[in-house]
Amino acid sequence: MKKIKTIVTTILLLAAISIGSGKALIDYKLNDTANQWVTSTNIEFNYADLFLNLQGNVVVKQANFQLSNLEKITIDELIIHQAYQFYLSQGLPEKAYVTAHNIKMNILDVEPPPPPLLSALGYAPYYLTPHALKQIGLGNINANLELTTTFVAKRLQVLMKIDAEQWGNWEANLDLNELQNLNDWQSSYLQALVVTYVDKGLIESIFNFLAQRNQAFLPEFKQAFLVKLKTDATRANIQLDPTVLASVQQLVHHPRQLTIKLIPTYSVRLNQLTYSTPQRLGLTMSTN
Repeated sequence: MKKIKTIVTTILLLAAISIGSGKALIDYKLNDTANQWVTSTNIEFNYADLFLNLQGNVVVKQANFQLSNLEKITIDELIIHQAYQFYLSQGLPEKAYVTAHNIKMNILDVEPPPPPLLSALGYAPYYLTPHALKQIGLGNINANLELTTTFVAKRLQVLMKIDAEQWGNWEANLDLNELQNLNDWQSSYLQALVVTYVDKGLIESIFNFLAQRNQAFLPEFKQAFLVKLKTDATRANIQLDPTVLASVQQLVHHPRQLTIKLIPTYSVRLNQLTYSTPQRLGLTMSTN
């Protein structure tokens, strides 16, 4: 009996050593691949730890990176769930799930003038600078993110959820068709895009600040903004679905939730979106 116990114990120890060595090699390869990617993209990307857990998820701890002139973005924990699928598919797998916890970004304290076009169109009173956002108490962004993708038969569906505290909750559903490969994504066709925003005080804070800055009463300031939107749309002969202006008015006066839908009658190629009218894109809005 002792001999059997000894043999079993030895086998278990050898298995544990093998698994541990294998995991160490995988973690080394992961870090090496990450370093190569960072070098190739010229993005300043750093992290405290990167490893593969027992569930097959790639976990990145204490990551931070910087894009162009933005402040540094930090992420406490980034998880690519069931990451082995990416190796098996050699591209985007049929299903992918990514989560990011405690994303933080400070907004640069700068106060650039309104863009000339915005001023020319008469929207300078509604222009917010990063410095103004800091004055309102919106000088930083804290968020959690969930990203789910499904890719089958050249059709990509993306669901993204963001909980951004005072910046509100955001959910986006994107449906693309005829996606040949990710490098040529602009040639794919838009089937639908639905974005939902749930307000947590952001809209009222912004309008309160703007009204005070322009020395106006809040109700009159809001109404003037809505009248200008409607007048400018009429002058520019922009055909909008009746739900659009009605929903914007509801959001401005009673901010709770806004859903924006782009569902073209006939799918539109992504690189043609800027040349399409709101009618062509099937733009509608709702507040419930």
